[in-house]
This record gives sequence, structure tokens and C-alpha cells, in this order.
Amino acid sequence: MDLSTTIIGLAMLGAFIIPIAILNATNKNSSKRLLSNLKKLAADNQRDLSAYDILPQCAIGISSSKEYIYFVRLASASAEPLQSCIPLKEVKKCWLQSTNHTVKMDKVSETVTDQIDLCFATSSELKDYVYPMYIAEGALQLEDEYTVANKWVSIINSAIAKSN
Repeated sequence: MDLSTTIIGLAMLGAFIIPIAILNATNKNSSKRLLSNLKKLAADNQRDLSAYDILPQCAIGISSSKEYIYFVRLASASAEPLQSCIPLKEVKKCWLQSTNHTVKMDKVSETVTDQIDLCFATSSELKDYVYPMYIAEGALQLEDEYTVANKWVSIINSAIAKSN
């Protein structure tokens, strides 16, 4: 009886640990891929990164000269990442935009964040940029995206102010 209990216990432990280990390995590979693509995008523009952040769905960075913002987003595990380079001399201001909806359960209402976007207004009214930092459909849950997005709004707006 002790041997069968031990075997069942080990099987249950393995059933819980293996999926977590696989998810952790997938997240590490995704982060490495995002960082690699972000550095490559900066190198393609003959720049290097002075600061960057890696989130589960995207990566964002700024050149050491504070002239460019780089953004990389994984569309899916197999597809090529979406990459953008924004020259800050074109940007007038940056702000955060979030899309939410309210879910009512019993007597309690909860606000659920659907998307967090980093928005850029340029000197050309026809060429504004919107970059999604978080999309609920592709993520397990909201992690640090809101905090990181607010941090980048401050970084970008201070870089814009210094260049003007």
C-alpha cells in the first residue's frame, strides 16, 4: 500500500510540475526571441539599445542616442515578429490608452482590461502610431504591462522634451 501511494503521489506531482516547466521554458524562449529581434532591429539602424523591457507579448527599447524607439511584437509562435522603428523627431507626444469592459457576477462588478496600447502623435496628422503592449486574447493574464507601459510613456515624453 505504501508503494502504490508513493507511485500515485509521484504521478500527481509530475502531472502538476511538467506543464509548469513546459510553460516556463516556452516563456524563456519567447523572451530570448523578443530580445534578439529587438537588438537586431536596433543594429539594422546602426544604433544600440540603452534601455528595454521584455513583456510576454512584446518588447520595447530606446536607442542610446534617444533618437529612436524600437518595438517588437510576437504575432504567434511560428510567425515572424512585427517590428517597428519610430524616429522620435517625428513624435509630438506619447500616451497610454486602455480598453476595458465590465463583467457583473452576482452583486459584484469587475473591470477587465482588454487591451493596452502605446500611442504616438506625430507632426504629420496622417501618420500616428498605435502599438499594443497587451492584448487579452493572446495572454494568460495581465502582468506588468500597465506599469511598464506607463514607464515607457514617461521615458518617451522626456526624450521628446529634451529633443525639442
